[in-house]
Amino acid sequence: MKRIVRLLSLIVATCFCAQPLFAKSLLAGNMNVVEINKFQLVGAEYWPFVGNDPFRYPNDVLWGFYPESASNEAVKCAEASHKALIDFFHANWRIMRDVVGFGATRKFYLWTNDYSSASDERTLRNARMWHWNTGPREYSQGYWKWESTLRPDGSCETPNADQITRELIEAVGIISQ
Repeated sequence: MKRIVRLLSLIVATCFCAQPLFAKSLLAGNMNVVEINKFQLVGAEYWPFVGNDPFRYPNDVLWGFYPESASNEAVKCAEASHKALIDFFHANWRIMRDVVGFGATRKFYLWTNDYSSASDERTLRNARMWHWNTGPREYSQGYWKWESTLRPDGSCETPNADQITRELIEAVGIISQ
């Protein structure tokens, strides 16, 4: 129990307080599978939303870091998100090491929502970090999804510290039960 309280205090007190260490060294066109501090970015996906058309999973998903039919704006947003994830790996490796110590996966997947061709009425997904696996939630399996959103106005949102902190606190609470 003391270990859980210490970790939760550490997450709340220090998550994202460190300055980015790596983003400046990543150049455009450089997204790829990467392993940093034993955390792995293993793939990427784009979800292009068009008008009000229903999204058909998995047929409408564009897989990979640079799919041919992804919009230039979506790729730029994915690159910004990739840089933010690399910064996260560097700045928060101790916290994530402790979360993994409770049994969580080390694998991440980059997800970019593209609303540049969506209708104004479409509900947008928020940028966030969250856990995914098939079947019942099992943090030791699946991936952490690092989800960014290209909004209709062209702005790019990546997961923010407050949301990530809440997700990690929830994960540790579930894992430690």
